[in-house]
Amino acid sequence: MNPVGATTTWPLALGIAVLGTVMATVARFALIPVLGARSPFMMFILGSAFSAWKGGWRAGVIAMIVGAIIVFGFIDPSQGDSAKSILADISRLGMFFTTCGVIVALMSHLQVEKAKLALARGALEEVNRDLENRVLERTESLVQAHGELQTITHAVAHDVRAPLRAIIANSVMLQREYASVLDKDGLQMLERQRQNALRLSDLVDKMLEYTRLSRSVAKVEPVEISRLAKDIAADLKIRYANKSITFDLPGPVTVYADATMMGCVLENLLENSCKYSSSSGTTVTMAIQKEAGGFSITVEDTGLGFDPQFSEQIFEPFQRLGDRPKIEGTGIGLANVRRIMKLHGGSVEASSEGEGCGATFRLWLPQGEAISHSA
Repeated sequence: MNPVGATTTWPLALGIAVLGTVMATVARFALIPVLGARSPFMMFILGSAFSAWKGGWRAGVIAMIVGAIIVFGFIDPSQGDSAKSILADISRLGMFFTTCGVIVALMSHLQVEKAKLALARGALEEVNRDLENRVLERTESLVQAHGELQTITHAVAHDVRAPLRAIIANSVMLQREYASVLDKDGLQMLERQRQNALRLSDLVDKMLEYTRLSRSVAKVEPVEISRLAKDIAADLKIRYANKSITFDLPGPVTVYADATMMGCVLENLLENSCKYSSSSGTTVTMAIQKEAGGFSITVEDTGLGFDPQFSEQIFEPFQRLGDRPKIEGTGIGLANVRRIMKLHGGSVEASSEGEGCGATFRLWLPQGEAISHSA
């Protein structure tokens, strides 16, 4: 069908008008036993409307004229040549043409609007197809770039680990074997070299962990999380023996999670409290509360705290608060925490009332069907 009825060719308009008029004529003659000569134009008005809807204004006008001829020629001929009869015929014909004209105009307008809508819909579909193709192309490019980045990261990290291990081992050997030969400054330089190598090694390990998590799936199993926290706290007390840190940990609680991943989460959070402990001593409190659908785990400390405006920034990779350059760290531990919690279908958020007011980390760990294994 021609989308714009107003531009229908005359031959096509004539064919549609003939079809509409024939249907109207058949229907009107079929109603003669019921209506007689009453309402002679009724079916032809409908025929004109049909013709205009299917063939535009041209078909509507043709059907209107042909319908008038059929009415005056066969259905309700003129009753005489008197002025009164002629005026009556003109009046009826005028009403018929006026009614049909209005209907034809409306139908033609509807056809034009319908055509515009069809054109707009076609243009929109074309834009959508083009947009979908662009999105697919961009997605493929991003997936490829992500894969290449992970490959490069793994290659660099693995290539760096071997030299780092050699540097650390050689530093320890030099400190042990040549302590009597080197002076105090030399020994201090060796120790700084060893410490820097250890920090770089830790950063490499955390980077590998971060990239590995992007392809990992949480292997859910029963985990006695309080026991896991106590083991980590015992190790941290040894590593941070020079600081006054007290751990207040919960009693036995079993959750369903990936044991290795949850160990990484707790180690990062508890060690974070140790790193940012205050000089007067810090208490680290861990609490676990069963709620509908899962567990709420809170790690709260009385350490240095942070400005509340950084509560989201600290979870970004390699983000560290600028006013604490002397505190060792990789800037990726909390990013790993957030990624692991997402792998479990959970979440993590941080809060603090400000500098020197301590920090609180809240974990939400769903259980059962709520657990998601998607990255």
